[in-house]
Amino acid sequence: MHPGIYKRIMNAKYYLLTLLAACCLASAATARTFHLDSKNGDDANDGLTAATPWKTLAKAGSITFKPGDRLQLKRGSFFKGGLSLQLQGSPENPIEIGAFGKGNDPVIDARGHTAGVYLRNSHHVLVRDLQITADGGLTVDGSKPNLRFGVLIRGTYGATSHITIERLTIYKIFPEVGTEHEGHHSTTFMGSGISIEGSRNKPCTDFIVRNCRIAQTGFKAINLKHIRNVQILNNRMKDIGGPAIQPGNVNDLVVRGNTVDGSGSNLDPRMHARGSGIWPWTCNNVLIEKNKFMHARGKGDSCGVHIDFNCRNVVIQYNLSLDNEGGFVEILGNNHNCAYRYNISINDGSREKGKNKAFQEGKILWTSGYTGSKNKKHGPYNSYIYNNTIYVKSGTRSCFSIAPTTDGLLVANNIFHIMGKTVDVLGDQDGRTDKPAQSIPGVLFQNNLYTRDSILPPSLPFTDTKPIIGNPDFMNPGSDVPEDYIPRNKTLVKDRGIPIPLLSNDELGLQIGLEVKEDFFGNPIIGKPDLGAIEISRPTESDYKLVWSDEFNENGKPNPDNWTYEHGFVRNNELQWYQPDNASCSNGMLVIEGRREWKPNPNHKPGSNHWKIKRKGAEYTSACLKTKGLHSWQYGRFEMRAKIDVRPGLWPAFWTLGTDGPWPSNGEIDIMEYYKGHLLANVASGTRKPYTPKWNSVKTPLTDFPDDWAEDFHVWRMDWDEEAIRLYVDDRLLNETLLKDTFNHDGDRIANPFNHPQYILLNMAIGGDNGGNPSGTEFPARFEIDYVRVYQKENKK
Repeated sequence: MHPGIYKRIMNAKYYLLTLLAACCLASAATARTFHLDSKNGDDANDGLTAATPWKTLAKAGSITFKPGDRLQLKRGSFFKGGLSLQLQGSPENPIEIGAFGKGNDPVIDARGHTAGVYLRNSHHVLVRDLQITADGGLTVDGSKPNLRFGVLIRGTYGATSHITIERLTIYKIFPEVGTEHEGHHSTTFMGSGISIEGSRNKPCTDFIVRNCRIAQTGFKAINLKHIRNVQILNNRMKDIGGPAIQPGNVNDLVVRGNTVDGSGSNLDPRMHARGSGIWPWTCNNVLIEKNKFMHARGKGDSCGVHIDFNCRNVVIQYNLSLDNEGGFVEILGNNHNCAYRYNISINDGSREKGKNKAFQEGKILWTSGYTGSKNKKHGPYNSYIYNNTIYVKSGTRSCFSIAPTTDGLLVANNIFHIMGKTVDVLGDQDGRTDKPAQSIPGVLFQNNLYTRDSILPPSLPFTDTKPIIGNPDFMNPGSDVPEDYIPRNKTLVKDRGIPIPLLSNDELGLQIGLEVKEDFFGNPIIGKPDLGAIEISRPTESDYKLVWSDEFNENGKPNPDNWTYEHGFVRNNELQWYQPDNASCSNGMLVIEGRREWKPNPNHKPGSNHWKIKRKGAEYTSACLKTKGLHSWQYGRFEMRAKIDVRPGLWPAFWTLGTDGPWPSNGEIDIMEYYKGHLLANVASGTRKPYTPKWNSVKTPLTDFPDDWAEDFHVWRMDWDEEAIRLYVDDRLLNETLLKDTFNHDGDRIANPFNHPQYILLNMAIGGDNGGNPSGTEFPARFEIDYVRVYQKENKK
């Protein structure tokens, strides 16, 4: 290419990029924020400031919004009606619907309207921080009187895309009238919390629903239809009349971290009263993981998760399935390459056919060739069910049913701890009247653990080729807590799993792979897998002895036999002055309180450049407690149960330091550290350069957890032995550091700090190098600690 031509092309590209950047900046600069206030607003206002707000949703619905615009509803307001909008944001400048001010999130009462928020053919929109209810009422907006939604996103005549819904509270969604349906009652009032409905022939893509609470809907909590690239994250759904989450014709879906309590609810007679926690239908590439599905009810289906027909690549893993009367595994016809793996199922499948209108048995394991009432039955194809832990209490009949159309099924490495009677039942949907005379080709049961040798009914069309018989010795079978299903019978369970092979006629396996690298709790799978959903290569409680603890049960100052204090300015340019006064025990808790108060600095030296002494004083106070000089330990399990304050500028921590040598050659372990929206799990050792650490640091954003996560207490844990340091929160592995990687390399006498004792520190810092800006945070702030405990194996100090 001639240099002159190349130069002109590059100049043209530069001009175009500059123009685009200028357009984006101009769009951001001209973006408007409109305000709604139901108490003090007036639709004659311009709405552009909090002092000149509009009053009604109808006024907001009459405006044409531009990219970057925001519509903000005042907290504490109550609006009647619904927002019906068509919004065209951009990737750089989405349109936002949210809240402003202090107090409870604003309420939209959409009684008599299609939805509290209705977005048509919209792109690049964020909706958050609203409460929405729509409990019946005479339909007034011309919509169908038998449908109602909290939020409705619909591609009516074209595409809709890139829409995020977060931190909504949606409750009591019922339409004006019911519809004849196949629920428990003759009619169902078809109300859904959130419905995202794309267009069949237009690309409708990129949707996120996260950190929402949905309760008491006539039909569904979240309905998804004809869309792709979808994430359903950390939502809580309770008392949902039908299925809580129902994807249909959805591709590339992730459902993670949600809690469903009571799908198929009959709390209100208008409810459907039948439904699984989630059931994908005609979906491809679906990952359902780390959810809790509990207490599903209904005369049919009503599992924690069931896979309806016409799906491919649906993987169900790391979920808790608890007391869902329809059962644990249900895979219908024409499903290809689907899996249930590393789930814990507790007391699923209690339903009995013929009771309470039930037309299906509840089942522990069910495959069915059903593909619709008028269609030929076939499949499912190449299903994989492995490394699940299944417990059913005595007095409950547990049913199995394998359809003769099943083509490829592997059931391996599971624990079947079933205390009651087991039955081989007819297929409900298969029309069978006789048991098959011979085995079903392609169905392979092998290497499962059964608490007795008669758990698999002899009439099933297969046998386990390599059964393992014995009691896994769960810690507390029958409880609702997953940790109580850690097997203590190591000889029976540890390293007894087999690698999962491809089925004989399957060339694909699972799209994300058959091999699994972590268990239900996030612990690494080392060597051969153990049986069931929990890897017990980590030490269990029975391996440990409690060697020290502080339960903080005595009111007043913390026990001086356990704790000393840091004083003044200590580290990291932090803003607080540490003092014992900010630590006290009451109601069984240690409270470290951060306060906004002036504390003069007795070490102040005018003109100094050193941060500790150039300050005249501190604007904040807090406390740091430590066991240094009193207690230290080499190896063990260190635990803290606590509730942390995650507001800006706060920096709570539960950590350890080595007793020998200078930092960082003495070693630092941050079991819990929080600042700027992230949990941190860190390990630091020395390098050749003094006071320069080598970090193995893992930052986990708070958005990975439910929106109200910080409102509860959580358990942080370190498991530290001669080989590794593993850091957890609520049994979720955050960081694993191998001790072979923690040598100091600095010539210090301490070759590896983590082969030496460490002591504990508890503190809440404010501001400083990492804590952020606390100026907008209301004080006092509280770091509440229920207990701190140290366990060790025998002969460890």
